[in-house]
Amino acid sequence: MGPAASTYNTLGSSGFLLTSGAGRTTAEYTRGSIIYAQGDYASTVFLVQEGRVVLNVVSPCGKEAIVGMAGPGEFFGEGCIFEEDRRASSAVALERSLLLRFEKQDLKYVLRHSSDFCETFLHRIVQQKKELEEALADQLFSSSQRRLARILLVLSRDATGTELTSIPRLSQTTLAAMVGTTRSRISYFLGQFRKLGLIASTPEIRVNRARMAAMLRG
Repeated sequence: MGPAASTYNTLGSSGFLLTSGAGRTTAEYTRGSIIYAQGDYASTVFLVQEGRVVLNVVSPCGKEAIVGMAGPGEFFGEGCIFEEDRRASSAVALERSLLLRFEKQDLKYVLRHSSDFCETFLHRIVQQKKELEEALADQLFSSSQRRLARILLVLSRDATGTELTSIPRLSQTTLAAMVGTTRSRISYFLGQFRKLGLIASTPEIRVNRARMAAMLRG
């Protein structure tokens, strides 16, 4: 019997996904905590239950780029399932985050033995890949202002598409790294968005999704 067999048989795939137990643990991280660093040994996959996690890469010359983000219901660190021995990026909590940590072998066992769990897992990974591809296209073809608008729209909903009251508290420096521009330009764009009624700050940013989407279509 494999490492997750008894747990899987009693809880089912949804139970395995949402609860701690053999082969998986719950961990809480405060804002700014490093969950793992680029180059660390990779043997676990994470599922976000609460909060947001940003993934960044530092080049050999020291330049930093944000390459992804995971929110509630989303996985990260899944590269280790496909024989990635070292982390290709660092993962940092953008806010207080509650995570489920899966051991690689335990998760692989359940993926092999539960078609329902495997379908759920693959659906979420494909969705995240699609968003990453859209972000890359945005980086290549859109202005910095439009890239910021799209990022704010993404941040204003969770993994199921449900709208959030406000987005996580992010520094303008972090937003600049996500957009690929300077902090001063982010400050300018946010000011313009406020004047246009696209966002409100209280102090967290609240996005008027209808107006923001209409602006991007225009």
